[in-house]
Amino acid sequence: MSTPRLSPSAKVGAVMLGTFVVLGLLGPLIAPYSPTAIDLDGRFAPPSAAHWLGTDKNGLDLLTLLLWGARSALTISGVVVAICAVVEVGLGTLAGSRGGWVDEVVMRIVDVLMAFPGILLNIAIVAVVAKPGLAVLIGALVVNGWVGYARVARGQAMALSARDYVVAARSLGASEGRIMVRHIFPNVAHLMLIVTVLEFSAL
Repeated sequence: MSTPRLSPSAKVGAVMLGTFVVLGLLGPLIAPYSPTAIDLDGRFAPPSAAHWLGTDKNGLDLLTLLLWGARSALTISGVVVAICAVVEVGLGTLAGSRGGWVDEVVMRIVDVLMAFPGILLNIAIVAVVAKPGLAVLIGALVVNGWVGYARVARGQAMALSARDYVVAARSLGASEGRIMVRHIFPNVAHLMLIVTVLEFSAL
């Protein structure tokens, strides 16, 4: 069996993603200047050997700001996506496989959160907190970050619940908890891995 090969566009995307991750992790170590080193005499400097991307209105090196910003973006996106993935897969699988009042409660919560524009809800949450910070920002993004893809997990769980092997396991006396953990959750998680990658790129 031949090994599948990546298309040229997939290779370019993989290189770009890998570069972003490496720069995000090592940014503060390889940044040429401090992100707070204000130099008003060097404002709006063009790209040069000293400042590869030039400077901003405060004289800060733009390359340094990008490297530090990449780390912040990578940290926030990674934490938010990880939390959302656990919540959306867990609640979506539970709602789709159990049905009944569990499904109604989870889906009504999803409907309520989706009724508000995401960015406005995030701004409102941050605005009402006395001391906003990184944890508050992550919490605000998580509040409505899981709702859209929870529907995908729910639909997949409902489809899997009607499969023959799930019906057979149920007829043999397997508990609903065992069926969900052994047969439904792994298959939903496999699909949601793809969704999670898309979600990461959107943050």
